[in-house]
Amino acid sequence: MMKVIAFDLDDTLISGWPPDDKRTKVADQLDTLFENPHYFIVVYTARSYTIFNETRDLLRKHNIKYHALVMEKIRADYYVDDKALGVEENLVDLITNGYN
Repeated sequence: MMKVIAFDLDDTLISGWPPDDKRTKVADQLDTLFENPHYFIVVYTARSYTIFNETRDLLRKHNIKYHALVMEKIRADYYVDDKALGVEENLVDLITNGYN
């Protein structure tokens, strides 16, 4: 069964604002999860729909892989967000092996 993993954009996958924006370590872990066919990766953000194209371009600039981009929080099996505890942990192991 496919699991949906929702990643927050700002300060989770990308930190800072242009021109000083940087890809985070969490984005590197997303790459590993994206390659697993059992996961559907969604990037979500509270940014306005009026800047959807700019947001998509920012993800392309940082080579962030995803299946869907939404400008709101969605229902998911897992959420990865800078407001969550342990966001810097090894997400691949946590998601693949389950939370204990």
